[in-house]
Amino acid sequence: FKDLVEKSTIDCSTDDSRPILKGCLFEINRGELTIVALDGFRMSVIKKQIKGTGEFNAIIPSRTLNEINRLIESEEEDKKVCLQQNNLYVKVNNTIIYSRLIEGEFVKYSHILPTNFENIVTVNKHGNDHIAGGLWCNCNADGSGGTQVRAYTAGTGLSLSSSGQFSLSSTYAGGTKVTFNGSNR
Repeated sequence: FKDLVEKSTIDCSTDDSRPILKGCLFEINRGELTIVALDGFRMSVIKKQIKGTGEFNAIIPSRTLNEINRLIESEEEDKKVCLQQNNLYVKVNNTIIYSRLIEGEFVKYSHILPTNFENIVTVNKHGNDHIAGGLWCNCNADGSGGTQVRAYTAGTGLSLSSSGQFSLSSTYAGGTKVTFNGSNR
């Protein structure tokens, strides 16, 4: 749970103009938990198989989720979660958190996600040449903590460049260039 919350709340909005985006959508359907967060620029969709068969749909404020995460010391701890109308009640150890859920209809994220992709690059996430390390080095090479990163594919390689240059082996046929903003958030 801790890892899922950390990966999703980072993409929640902090802007009060769209309060619905200040929380994470939690959906449980047919034994699958889906957590969605977006802020208008970035989006996280995390799916995980869970035990249980019920259906559930709620928008939980990101601040509440972060507070719950701070209380959880290990995944083995007993956690009691109750939802009643528009309220969330969570008990971790001897601490109780009570919060209102965010009311409204969350963005239809499934309409935003493409159903097929023209280009697919497969990169080994283990080993010395992993993409996360390359992105971190490129985004932080100039000390600013955020910069444009350019991704180039040619033959069977993927190169990332900004202030520095990072290459890794991948499987891809063709060539393309993509530029995106990097951040150390």
